[in-house]
Amino acid sequence: VEKRNLPSHFIKSCPKREFTCMYCNFKATYEVVSNDHWPQCSFYPVPCPNACGIQAIERGDIEAHLLQCPLEEVECDFIHTGCGTKLPRQDMEKHVEESTQKHMALMSATSLRSSREFEKKLQEQRQEFEQRLQEQQKDSEDKLQTQRDEFTKALQVQNQEIQQSLSEKDQEIRELSNQLGEVQQQLQEKEDEIKQVREQLQEEMEKKDQEIRE
Repeated sequence: VEKRNLPSHFIKSCPKREFTCMYCNFKATYEVVSNDHWPQCSFYPVPCPNACGIQAIERGDIEAHLLQCPLEEVECDFIHTGCGTKLPRQDMEKHVEESTQKHMALMSATSLRSSREFEKKLQEQRQEFEQRLQEQQKDSEDKLQTQRDEFTKALQVQNQEIQQSLSEKDQEIRELSNQLGEVQQQLQEKEDEIKQVREQLQEEMEKKDQEIRE
């Protein structure tokens, strides 16, 4: 660069000159702003990607613009019924008007399909409920049977203990009866002995009386 052109070069064409983005006031060298910053600057003006005619939209507003851009491809409002048509937004209203019967048929089919799916789901829930109910009933019956078996076993054990206790008491009673019989026999023998002694004493007394009278 010629020396006489340096001032103009520094101001207008030097890539290293200080430069401020005119869209967002970001400051750096012209080289950095033009090569690195502008391709991502949210305020940099860009044309509509659908070429709808608008040439200067801030990059950060592109998404908002596409929500109303007449050339943005959109799905039919009846997509949930099975209509897979995609058209520019400006043509979708005509499609909806011309496809009323098609959409009604799709809605009817969707409603029928939903009804069948609901019935199927309801049937599955009913079967699941019945299965759970059967499992709970079986579980309750098993628990009841277990409790019944445990109670019966406890009664049998208790009955065996009572029978054994009664048998032991019967044995004790028999032993006591035998002992009582022996005691009674001994008493009878003693009574017989006493009776004999009395009879002997009576005889002796009579003899004494006879001797005295004689």
